[in-house]
Amino acid sequence: MPTTLDITAVVPLIVIISLIISGVVSWIVKAYYSRQYAMLATTLHREYAWTHSASYNELQTKIRQWHRENHPKDDESISLIAIGEELGEVMRAHVKQAGGIRGTWEYWQAEKEKEAGDVMIGLFNYLAQCNIDADAAFRSRWMTISQRDYKNNPFDGGRKHEL
Repeated sequence: MPTTLDITAVVPLIVIISLIISGVVSWIVKAYYSRQYAMLATTLHREYAWTHSASYNELQTKIRQWHRENHPKDDESISLIAIGEELGEVMRAHVKQAGGIRGTWEYWQAEKEKEAGDVMIGLFNYLAQCNIDADAAFRSRWMTISQRDYKNNPFDGGRKHEL
């Protein structure tokens, strides 16, 4: 006899499985990357803090140079896994902040900001490894996505579909 799937029962299960997977990935990758990303974040902050003059291309170049020097054997796959690990840390901080667990709201806000920066650094490096211009990719997609109107077209945002 077929049964229907209750989405409210599946969502918490998906969240729990995601947290378990991100925890395992985090455990594997954390020791490898945490110190290097902290050093890079400090360097980038020192070079670009408060100026806001660095373009995505300049940042992407600096990040890629640093990564090549510190992790010369890394390929796109390792970098992509590292992005997932860092995103898992953003998710962890969000869950802890939302639940008021083991820290203040401000502490977890700072953690989310730090880990989001790590995601961005990892993404810029990954894009460089794949010969994708971060600035061009961002601007191109934003031009498309910003034209969508989900308020007036909740199904598809008003996108034109090819037949």
